[in-house]
Amino acid sequence: MFNAHDPFQTEVLHPVAVRTATGNGASIDIRDYIGRGKIMFDCAAGTGTTPTLDVVIQHSPDNVTFILVPGAVFVQVTIVARQQQIGLDLDAAHRFVRIAFTITGTGPSFTFSVQMVGWRQL
Repeated sequence: MFNAHDPFQTEVLHPVAVRTATGNGASIDIRDYIGRGKIMFDCAAGTGTTPTLDVVIQHSPDNVTFILVPGAVFVQVTIVARQQQIGLDLDAAHRFVRIAFTITGTGPSFTFSVQMVGWRQL
């Protein structure tokens, strides 16, 4: 059952999509979130010759200049599917959060998604 007043919320940092080149996810404003959140990364096996996918969490006070959240780096994905989670101190993070991803290899392709789950103040 869905409760519209439930403060536990999910935000999409990267929808399920096929990616073949390096890029960034959309940023989200986390100012209404408190405590600890969780970033969940789900990736199918990569295709191509020696494909690699590296995903990190970045934050920004102004939604312009982003820097790495210390320690917020997922284990590299290659030709084996992976599901991973990273805890995030939402009180210590800057106001905006996004992912950055780097894809390398010859003809690489990865299908993945990233979501944040956290406690939203009402």
